[in-house]
Amino acid sequence: MKLSVVGILLLILALAVAGIQLRAHRCPRHQKSAGILAWIIVVLCSIGGAVLLMW
Repeated sequence: MKLSVVGILLLILALAVAGIQLRAHRCPRHQKSAGILAWIIVVLCSIGGAVLLMW
């Protein structure tokens, strides 16, 4: 039960970071390296959340 809650929180976090990144990419001063790092976080949170939801 607790794992599914953590999985949902990870998926929400991934969506939130993705939304922030989409807004940040509209700003020309945004650094590419920070964007790549944030997308890696999004992917890891999504995979982790999905795995925890399956358990």
